[in-house]
Amino acid sequence: MANPENSKVFREALTKMSDVVITGHEHQERVSVFSDLGKDYETVHIEAGVLQDSNLMHASNFNVINVNLNSLELSIQNYGYNHDGVYVRKSQMDKLIEKNKKLKTKLFQVKRDFWNDLENPGATFIHSSIDEILLSDIYIPPTLNDITIRNEKKSKNFTSM
Repeated sequence: MANPENSKVFREALTKMSDVVITGHEHQERVSVFSDLGKDYETVHIEAGVLQDSNLMHASNFNVINVNLNSLELSIQNYGYNHDGVYVRKSQMDKLIEKNKKLKTKLFQVKRDFWNDLENPGATFIHSSIDEILLSDIYIPPTLNDITIRNEKKSKNFTSM
């Protein structure tokens, strides 16, 4: 059994260091905004509902989260299964993400020790022209492309990998 005091400390720490927290399988979908009284930080907490419940055939929900990295706009759309067997949008929330005001800079700062841990590929590799192979040498991040899906009712833009 989890110690309630530990979960409170963990939740407060996570809220203070994150702009968005996404959790899943909460059985009850919800979007909340947490902040302190001084408004030094504000965190959006997105809790997804259950995708499939074997006891409740029509209990099925999921979220679509769009983040505009240029404007820092966040759009959260929740879809649920209706009794006609169709997923319909149940709610939508649009929110501007404001970086934690207590940060000295709006850029993310990573400690050197943590960066070194991230660069460790987790395996030993041998290469004829490089003494030590780092994760950044072998990992290629995915490229995101904008795609448009059209139907007779509406045109929607989605971001895909």
